[in-house]
Amino acid sequence: MRSRHCWQTIVGWLCICWIIAVPVRAIAVPLTVEAVDDNGVIHIIRVGAGGDYSQLADALAAAPAGAIIEILPGIQIGQWLIDRPLTLRVHHGAILDGGESGTILTITAPDVHVQELNFQRTGLQPVDTAILVRARAVTIEGNRFERFMRGITIGDGTGVNGDAAYTIVRNNTLVGWPDETPPVRSIGIAVLKASAVQIELNTILAVQTGIAVDDAPRGLIRGNVIRATATAFVTPLLAGSTSILGATATFFSAALCLPAASDVVFEQNTLEHNTTAIKLAGSTRMTIRQNLLRAQHADALLVHNSTGLLITDNRFHQNPRAVTIGGSGTVDIRQNRLTDNETTFILTTGDAAVTVHHNDFIHNQKLLMRDIQVPTVAWEGNYWKQHVVIDWWFRLRAQWVSQDQQGRTVLPYAIDGVVDPSPSLIPYYPDAQATNQ
Repeated sequence: MRSRHCWQTIVGWLCICWIIAVPVRAIAVPLTVEAVDDNGVIHIIRVGAGGDYSQLADALAAAPAGAIIEILPGIQIGQWLIDRPLTLRVHHGAILDGGESGTILTITAPDVHVQELNFQRTGLQPVDTAILVRARAVTIEGNRFERFMRGITIGDGTGVNGDAAYTIVRNNTLVGWPDETPPVRSIGIAVLKASAVQIELNTILAVQTGIAVDDAPRGLIRGNVIRATATAFVTPLLAGSTSILGATATFFSAALCLPAASDVVFEQNTLEHNTTAIKLAGSTRMTIRQNLLRAQHADALLVHNSTGLLITDNRFHQNPRAVTIGGSGTVDIRQNRLTDNETTFILTTGDAAVTVHHNDFIHNQKLLMRDIQVPTVAWEGNYWKQHVVIDWWFRLRAQWVSQDQQGRTVLPYAIDGVVDPSPSLIPYYPDAQATNQ
């Protein structure tokens, strides 16, 4: 019994000593922490007042590959380079300020992550960028950008191999110049000669161009919101103007069309209150689907000298001009909903082959404007509801004409120079007759 009591006493004193020692050891832990994960040791380096380094440049120079650099509250002013794999993230609202000079952050190494930082005040030259990416497999996520010429630029031939890992730009907010007219050639996100790029769930406001793409195979642009720009989405970068029936629309010089975008998917984006939503020139094998193009000031979609385009399942609502097509190439327009637009289609000079089938045309003021020599358009199986007398007569006659299982009739529908030989009497979207989109 006495022996057991002695052991209990010893164990009790050991526990007391361990409890007392713990806070002493915690006080002695340095600011640079080494946390062990499945891949080895990760170095966490804190930058700013009270951190391991007061200046970000010093931390970047000292950081080993794979390190995590946390920037403490405050403003860091300058330009920086990341030339090794690491993670750069914010700690309670730090700001990287370019001081209106040059590019703020240049990334030349793969496997870099930039998270939840604030970037502001790049230089004012057209190529000055908040983040310039010249590597593959880079992730830029959850950041905020203000007052820049270019928010994010990905390019210079990086990641052009077919098996390259994706560079991801996700959940960023880019507000260029909210209180004044954006500078000419200011861009939210620019992709230049870079494949395997995924741009998703970003919000872009108050720049001249929201997203610009030039030679970017395997690109995916999805779920972004772009407002208050001159052009929400454009490819390629340089543009010219042409006169269409007395109205000026911006297209692209044929000499500047190649290279442009190829094998790019642009889907589920919301484009509102821009001058023009989408401009495509010299583009091949592009898919534009499930986007909302609403209330632009001029054009929703401009297409010139492009081939292999699929325009499907989009909503065009309350635009002065919904779709304008010219030049050469092939364009397939199917299963879109076009409602309350002032002019639905404009065809300019060219020999493009355009198919328009299985779309809903609801309450548009005018269906078609055209030049003398225009692309060939095949209309088929569309649903028409235009609030005109011809609609009433058409449906009255269609009651006596047989329909197929999809509700299409062999009675032609003709209006504004459009002839659909087998129109549908049933809308493709259940709520297509509703004007509220």
